[in-house]
Amino acid sequence: MTNPNKGNPHLENPTSSNIPVGSEETVKNNNECSELLLQEFVRDIMLKRKRKGTSTDSNGEVTPSRDNVKDDSRTSKKPGKRTMTVTASEMEGLRARGYTILRQVNSGCSGYIYLATYSRPYKKDVPMACKIIDKSIVEPKFAAKFLPREIAILSELKNPYCVNVYTIMQMNTKCFLFMRYAERGDLLSYLTNYGPLDEGHARMWIRQLLMGVKYLHANFIAHRDIKCENILITENLNMKIGDFGFARYWKDERGNDVMSETFCGSLSYAAPEILGGHKYSMKKCDIWSLGVVLFIMFNLAKPFTKTKASALLQQQLKRAYKFRPSVERKLSYSAKRMIAQMLEPDLYQRPTAIALLKCLFLKEDMDTLYYVPKVSNDCYYITTTMEQREEMLKRKL
Repeated sequence: MTNPNKGNPHLENPTSSNIPVGSEETVKNNNECSELLLQEFVRDIMLKRKRKGTSTDSNGEVTPSRDNVKDDSRTSKKPGKRTMTVTASEMEGLRARGYTILRQVNSGCSGYIYLATYSRPYKKDVPMACKIIDKSIVEPKFAAKFLPREIAILSELKNPYCVNVYTIMQMNTKCFLFMRYAERGDLLSYLTNYGPLDEGHARMWIRQLLMGVKYLHANFIAHRDIKCENILITENLNMKIGDFGFARYWKDERGNDVMSETFCGSLSYAAPEILGGHKYSMKKCDIWSLGVVLFIMFNLAKPFTKTKASALLQQQLKRAYKFRPSVERKLSYSAKRMIAQMLEPDLYQRPTAIALLKCLFLKEDMDTLYYVPKVSNDCYYITTTMEQREEMLKRKL
């Protein structure tokens, strides 16, 4: 299925550097000043965060480990049990087009993530991330249903807070998706290494994530698997929403809202309407998942801890989440209020991304918050196969 409000992504200009839907009009006036403020803010953050692997905080409380925050894989699809390898001929074909695969760095719900480089005239060894999906080792249902959706959605994303794909190629049974490399890894690794965030830091990041979700929803896209592992961090400490393996359009070709029944994503981040087995609004589930992320930013532990879906649902409906005492004492009312709004069990009362961007917690430090990073203009020609890419190059020349 294609986006009802989009044309063929291969006919659009992939090198456009215009700021996409989701940015604020005030950005243009404040961007230069805000960039300087952000640089100072980033330097301050990095100076404060020297510690690694702290086991207790200043009050003697045990700081939760990575196991308290990491995704439980109960509902996440894995690429497959067989090991995926890139053949010598595939490596040679990629090198002929300027790409070199270096090493595996991670795995997502649908494929393996590799560190890669791209060389072009006058610019050598640009670091990139490459997601490789081998259709021969993934589930047939995934290859037929989820993979085409992921490629279609990734091909049209153009937002500073979402991963931007530069090239999509297919060789043999493998799809290669080359995208921006996140120098500082994912949010889970960052929190594990540096500890919970203060309010200024969390405010900047949750606003960026809400801007990304606002853009997705405005383009009829629901992510459906927002979690700390799928949020990437760039060198300048900007957020990128990644891994669109479960993403889909929430409107059909006739313009009608699509209600999903698929139990996908991650159990700890799943909204009550998903756990209850009801048809659900995919947009509102993204907001719930972001609420879990914001809670973890402050508390370094998940808000709901039960491992069985039925027990977890009861926790959610009773709003039975607690901050650690040290966090409870210092966290502002506006921050607690925002978390409560995002973790609202009633999906009809749960606010949209647009409404949350106007909340009290995000009205502070506006100069820094209004900074919007530039969308990279290094995008290459987006194609689904090498043959299509060669044809587009000929037309360009």
